[in-house]
Amino acid sequence: MSAIDEAVKEVREVAEMMKQAEKSPQQSKKLYKVELNGWRIHASYVVAENSDEAYRKVRNFLDSKDWGFREDRELKCVTLIAENTEYPACGTQLFV
Repeated sequence: MSAIDEAVKEVREVAEMMKQAEKSPQQSKKLYKVELNGWRIHASYVVAENSDEAYRKVRNFLDSKDWGFREDRELKCVTLIAENTEYPACGTQLFV
């Protein structure tokens, strides 16, 4: 096999690995503080990949237990506390 053939093979392998990475991007886990509108339910801390997932986890739990009134379960805010990456954008590193 010539040097050119080896280089072409290597480029194809790298391109295939990049395609696989695009198909399944690995997101880091993050710690969120989820606050709800109601006074009956205090803030919850959730490990999730994004803020939507964090709220869904809290909301699904509260709905399944039928805790508080429905309006108490509505989202007030979600705050990113920490992230499981080497250089987190929020400035705080999470170790899981």
